[in-house]
Amino acid sequence: MVARDAVHRGRWTRLPLLAGLLIALALSGACTLRDLESERAYGSARPLLPTPTSGSGAFEGMLAVPGGSFAMGHPAGAFGLGGAEPIHEVTLRPYYLDVLEVTQDDYARVMGGNPSSNRDPRHPVETVSWHDADAYCRKLGKRLPTEAEWEFAARADGSWRRIFTGRYYQLHDYANYSEFRPEQSGLTNIPFDLEKDGYEFVAPVKTYRANGWGFHDLYGNVAEWVADWHGPYPHRAVTDPTGPPQGTEKVWRGGHFRSAPGQTVPYARESDPPATTSHFVGFRCAADRP
Repeated sequence: MVARDAVHRGRWTRLPLLAGLLIALALSGACTLRDLESERAYGSARPLLPTPTSGSGAFEGMLAVPGGSFAMGHPAGAFGLGGAEPIHEVTLRPYYLDVLEVTQDDYARVMGGNPSSNRDPRHPVETVSWHDADAYCRKLGKRLPTEAEWEFAARADGSWRRIFTGRYYQLHDYANYSEFRPEQSGLTNIPFDLEKDGYEFVAPVKTYRANGWGFHDLYGNVAEWVADWHGPYPHRAVTDPTGPPQGTEKVWRGGHFRSAPGQTVPYARESDPPATTSHFVGFRCAADRP
């Protein structure tokens, strides 16, 4: 098993603070326009809103996502967000997705232990490899979400844009992200929302507001493993994509509590070898709908 140092060495967190700030600043004004253009190009399927699963049982705590079509990805060369291009149309069948990240208490009850670095039963489990996450979901008759399923839920039919626009006025209500301050880098005129989101490190699940479809912590807190091997996106419309058949790194999504604001957007991609563990990365489960 590959362990990360106290300071995660993933590609996002290797960026110097200044570079991260500049990327986030650029994204604040540009990502919305580009995503609007992509949605106009592909249209919008306007799926029905996800609905809670009824009663208790295997799918308790999940939302039933009705599926639909959306424009996945982001334009090439967009402010350091490499690998999120090209924009392409994706159609998904209905599926279930956990409302919350898997907690340390959840994980310990199913797997018999808690590997997390920041111990608190209410916090999302972390320091888990992709193999650990996959095994947990399978024990419950579930699976990890595909990369497309994860992004579809994070975009929430375009409602994510009201969180990630202008000067990030609302992001601290929805996400646990990096608490950087401009005076740390000598940049005193960066127009970021600098209100504290309340936690210096990881936060209990459901601390922040749900997105437009009712999912919590898809942006920030801990990043989340997904099912797919990392690879380039297709240059054509696809249905229910599952990524490359093989590879060397598994994808994780969503940014984390040390990510700059612009690094928690729904289309940002990162990956690591599947045996890697980090106190920045956890997961949530998905399931097929009968």
